Amino acid sequence: AEPLTHTHDDGLARRNAPQATLVVADFETWEPESAGFDAIASFSAFHWLDPKMRYAKIARLLRPGGALAVVGVDHVRVPGGDPIWEEMQEDYDAVVPSSDNGPPPSVDEVGDLRAELEGSGHFHDVEVRRYPWDVVYTGDEWIDVMRTYSPNIAGDKEVIEELYRRIRARIGVRTVTKHYLATLTVGRRLLDSA
Repeated sequence: AEPLTHTHDDGLARRNAPQATLVVADFETWEPESAGFDAIASFSAFHWLDPKMRYAKIARLLRPGGALAVVGVDHVRVPGGDPIWEEMQEDYDAVVPSSDNGPPPSVDEVGDLRAELEGSGHFHDVEVRRYPWDVVYTGDEWIDVMRTYSPNIAGDKEVIEELYRRIRARIGVRTVTKHYLATLTVGRRLLDSA
């Protein structure tokens, strides 16, 4: 599993929070010298943690009443949105056919972790907030973003380069607008949990 505390540029983390202790470790095996954290946060990485242990371990690491904050980001479809994302499905189907291919979900189809946190037996007072935003990309900028996605990093280089070539040609000289939705789920550790 991907480590919860991992950063690709720990120099950036050190510059922005010089007083913080930065730990790079696998969350499942990492044990701090002491627990009692006020908060634990995960940004677009929570799904990598072992689902059998993530809530219990996080509750154990938090002080009673401490907060777990999980942010997930999804590409979403919005009414009147840029049609390029549906058009790109032709490129995916031609180069990397998969049952996972398809247009992005609508905002209403994106779930949250409320039921999971409440059902874990470790958290209460769960709140969910949703934050939509748009980003405009040139073709080159969009390909740069695609190069950061795990399936593209792990995929066959020649196949993925063909996908990039097709998508770059499809975009051409125009810009495209991608619609994002960040979902923040926050829960408080139960006083008697851990």
